[in-house]
Amino acid sequence: MAVGEVGLAGEVRRVTGVQRRLAEAARLGFTHALVPGDPGKIPSGMRVLEVADIGDALRVLPRRVRREAPQEADERR
Repeated sequence: MAVGEVGLAGEVRRVTGVQRRLAEAARLGFTHALVPGDPGKIPSGMRVLEVADIGDALRVLPRRVRREAPQEADERR
């Protein structure tokens, strides 16, 4: 899961309610999240990776996820 807003230059910006969104994601079973810097209190069992821009996000995503995503999009068409 990812929380934040992507700017035109690719930067990942904070949005309101990051802690609330992370708590809800943890309740729904998510275990990892990409967030902009300083996410605040992190729910137990959730691994949060801070990213500054889209480049950071792509570097930390597992290769399997990056490779499978386009195929899934094609299947939905």
